[in-house]
Amino acid sequence: MEPSPSSVKSISKHRRSPRWKGTRMNGMYYGPSSLVYFTHRLSTFTKMDFESNFLSAPKFSASSSRTGTSNQLQREQQDALLDLYWQGYHAIYPVLDEADFRRHYETLWHNSSGRKPCPLVDIVMALCIHFGSSYTASDPVALPDQPGYGFYTQSQQLIYHDLEISSLKTVQCYFLSAIYLLALGQVNSASMMVGSAIRAAESLGLQFGHDHDEMPNDEPRSSTPDSRIWTCLITLDTQLSLYLGRPFGIQDSHVHSMSQPESDQVAQLTGPTFTLADVNWLHFQYERQRLFNMVREIQTELMVVSEDVLEEINSPDFYQHPSSREKCAQYLSQQLKRLKTWVEDLPEALKTLRVQGVPFSVDRSALNLSQTEPLWLQRQRLILELDYHALIMMLTRTFNSFLPTPALGTFSSDNHCMTSVNSAIMVTNMLNQVLNDSEILTGWYQVIDWQRTATFALAGFACGYPICPLSPSARKALTRAAGVFERAGSRDMVQLAQTLKTKCLDIVQAFCARLGIVTPANTPADQQTSPETVDESSVPSTYNVMSIGEEALANIGLDNISDDPLWAGETPSALLWGDLMRDLDSGLASSLGHIGVTETSNQT
Repeated sequence: MEPSPSSVKSISKHRRSPRWKGTRMNGMYYGPSSLVYFTHRLSTFTKMDFESNFLSAPKFSASSSRTGTSNQLQREQQDALLDLYWQGYHAIYPVLDEADFRRHYETLWHNSSGRKPCPLVDIVMALCIHFGSSYTASDPVALPDQPGYGFYTQSQQLIYHDLEISSLKTVQCYFLSAIYLLALGQVNSASMMVGSAIRAAESLGLQFGHDHDEMPNDEPRSSTPDSRIWTCLITLDTQLSLYLGRPFGIQDSHVHSMSQPESDQVAQLTGPTFTLADVNWLHFQYERQRLFNMVREIQTELMVVSEDVLEEINSPDFYQHPSSREKCAQYLSQQLKRLKTWVEDLPEALKTLRVQGVPFSVDRSALNLSQTEPLWLQRQRLILELDYHALIMMLTRTFNSFLPTPALGTFSSDNHCMTSVNSAIMVTNMLNQVLNDSEILTGWYQVIDWQRTATFALAGFACGYPICPLSPSARKALTRAAGVFERAGSRDMVQLAQTLKTKCLDIVQAFCARLGIVTPANTPADQQTSPETVDESSVPSTYNVMSIGEEALANIGLDNISDDPLWAGETPSALLWGDLMRDLDSGLASSLGHIGVTETSNQT
């Protein structure tokens, strides 16, 4: 049967070369959804260089690959490190069966000479050493650059010898190796490692699932690790593909959603050391996969809509075309309602309570951290909410046009910018509180990435909408962002956050000078002040500048605009930068030339 003309048209449309090309950094491609593409556009707008602070090449010393292997740690040391894995990584990525792993681990200690090398145990040990290094260092900025790297290289060497015949252990090794590379900040390497894990898994047929009819009647459903490994691979592949703006490694036809959470019986067999709670420890994986699959669908559909729009206007992006950008923004507004429904359906046991606030909202209420509930459950809750806000930022930051022509703003696209910065403020507040008041996320590799995503969202909004009602909050949050980076041990990102804050202050001062608003002559007197020691009440010049947006709005009678809608993704009724500038009709766009801001089409 020949395909119908409509289906041929649909297929050809689907296979067309995309107009929206993204950008390149160090020869690597990053698509429109990527953080690198967003920072590239911000860099062009502000004439700042972020490449030295972002996705740097690995700097592995020769000695690091020769130290810290299986024969250099005693049995007691390795046993203690393994305990970190079960309470840390295993609760988030259940790719191992704890009982089976422990039995296998025991067989490797066959004599007094040490443990027999094993690629799976070695990569687990590498993760544990990296995770545990944050607990042993007295100063977070003094952490070693590659903790556990010796075990990682030993694992890779052993995997290499078994490439011809893949096994479930091979898939597990590749998957955990990708997590280790993410912990080192090597996102491109991790993405390639996930690709290896996917190919190994597909060679075993994991993409088809297991046949329940072939399983013994007395064996709990889904008790084999195959389906959990494939589910974890789908989630990690989606996470990295969205982050980098690249095609998904797993095709849509093989993305299977779990029909229901794992039973308590299966959870107990897979992780016998986890204490009981209102939900079993595997329920997190079910909800996290639902979230990432939903965002995967939304982003895929949004790009199809965007490509249709770009084809109509014959343009590489929609930033110079307000009506086209608004059409895409309105589509996303409808899709974001699906994420709110996901939050509403989420079990209360997987939500971190707020002090007089609503979980998962952007109401800026403080977290009500538990002192009695299991650490693994508290970590799962926070990771779920922080992932949620990071995905919201990824979907909405695209609509920050970075145009010095305010009249090109549109209602829905500007509101997506507000959504992005609200989530960024919430992420910054959450991480600031959690790292200050608890050890729940100490050592967790995503902390720096969450805060980096939020920091660029804060700076992007504050630079693109310098006197919007939300801008003072965004500028102040950059100070807290620097504090989060400092506690997480990232010196480069501390400096970057401070530099971005200074640029935001320069921009708002330039605009206020055009409005005739008197501002302090100096920006922060001591840019080297530690974020830990900043006292807003003691540095009036800094924070007078920070609140200039509020002052400007008060002067023109717009000071009562709400700046904190409850839910990320809801359409706020606030007035935004484009509307404000149209009302002022002051021609402020010309002032951008005095502070190093340029108009660009943002194409490769």
